[in-house]
Amino acid sequence: MHVFRLIAITLLAVILLAPTLLTAQPIPPNVRLNTDTSPFLQNEEQIWINLTDSLNIVADWRDWRLGFRRIGVGFSTDGGATWFDYLSGGRFDRQSDPCMVGDQHGVFYMNMLDYNSAGPESQISVFRSTNGGMGWTGPFAVAPLGPYFEDKQFTAVDRTGGPYDGNYYVSWTRFPNPDRMIFARSTDGGVTFDDTITVGPVIPTACGIRDQGQFSIPIINSDGSVHVLWQGAEWDSAACTGVRAIRRARSTDGGVTFTRDSVAFYTSLGYWDVDGSIDVYGMPNGDADISGGPYDGTIYIARTEFASPSTFETNVVLHKSTDNGLTWDDTVTINDDPPDQNIDQFHPWLIVNEDGTILVVFYDQRQDPSHWLFDCYFSASYDGAETFITNYRLSSVSSSPSSLASVRSKEMPRNDLDPYPGGVSPTATLTPMAGAIAEYIGVHAKHDYAVAVWTDTRDGTQDVYSARFDIPFLKPRLYLPEDGFSTASSTTPP
Repeated sequence: MHVFRLIAITLLAVILLAPTLLTAQPIPPNVRLNTDTSPFLQNEEQIWINLTDSLNIVADWRDWRLGFRRIGVGFSTDGGATWFDYLSGGRFDRQSDPCMVGDQHGVFYMNMLDYNSAGPESQISVFRSTNGGMGWTGPFAVAPLGPYFEDKQFTAVDRTGGPYDGNYYVSWTRFPNPDRMIFARSTDGGVTFDDTITVGPVIPTACGIRDQGQFSIPIINSDGSVHVLWQGAEWDSAACTGVRAIRRARSTDGGVTFTRDSVAFYTSLGYWDVDGSIDVYGMPNGDADISGGPYDGTIYIARTEFASPSTFETNVVLHKSTDNGLTWDDTVTINDDPPDQNIDQFHPWLIVNEDGTILVVFYDQRQDPSHWLFDCYFSASYDGAETFITNYRLSSVSSSPSSLASVRSKEMPRNDLDPYPGGVSPTATLTPMAGAIAEYIGVHAKHDYAVAVWTDTRDGTQDVYSARFDIPFLKPRLYLPEDGFSTASSTTPP
């Protein structure tokens, strides 16, 4: 009996101490990627580990060091301990919206919006590197120039080993309004592209044509199917009202044809400003499990979403589909801070490694009692998003919106749908404009070796910082009884 009591007391102590033990992880070394000391901005980062050489990592980002937009590129040959960086130009005078992906053979693909300010006209340009990011061929045009503006072009490479292995896919938004979602594929490694496909056509209603949305992303499932998801809406044509939703289209023939677009699931957050006047979006981003493991074929989407219909607090949430995108489970909240504290989490980025582990990075304001400063945080799931490990801080110094220099005013709402819970549509003046932090960050991994990249203001302006670390194999976070709740003690073993 005394032995059992001792075991019970010990177990209780472990459970009570577990949250402290699990969160006492050392913050990994933080490394700045851009070497310039100019006051100009660097932001909107992506990163990829060479799957044939984990010491080789390549990243890209928006870079203003010449006083206008270019793309900064960095590569590391020692696992991210040190970096070499330079500027990449495109076909025209300004570039934006960089993306970075790679295939299983060590080829890197850098993708960017290429903009001619004298036109104005734009094009999506792709570059290839077969030497670890030290040199690139290109630019290769995804689509011909036309009387429109291309925007938010995200990418994916088929690494499934199936019939479409090696296909390179791009999806994006085509303006002017009304906008639509466009898709293109390359079967020769990004050198040439098939004709574009409209996967999300404009939406006709009784009150006129509506936008399709923004922020599309292609995801390749383990069977080689291509899923394009974007932030949009479901419109009632007769009533001329809309409900926010993530829309989708799917291809089962390697991106040649797509199903008619439809709603994947409904959402509440479209565009918003969190504490510090940082612009956030309800954009989907995600990945699919192609590991061949127990969760193979599951598609995961991470987003920023309101914590509840009656609050302005934002969380980082996950949606998953286990039937190839036909239906989606209820949302799971990834951030593990106490609820109802008005702490915002935003800008998540999610990938699935070759072992089926889900990795997510995001910004988080929990370190600052005033909810002004923010940090980069990380979490992971080993069981198909049933549970997530205790959130893990990556940035060793908090960033301040006060260092994101610019001034503007704006009137809200910004589009046809009211983005505010309860129908509130305030007018806001932002000083400074933290919205210039851009719209996404990045994470990648090879097995349990991971690297993340984010925008950081510790040096008084926006810079690109990175952290490399082993995925902490922490137990899923524990949910203890509420304060004051107790159960009768027992000395009888079950």
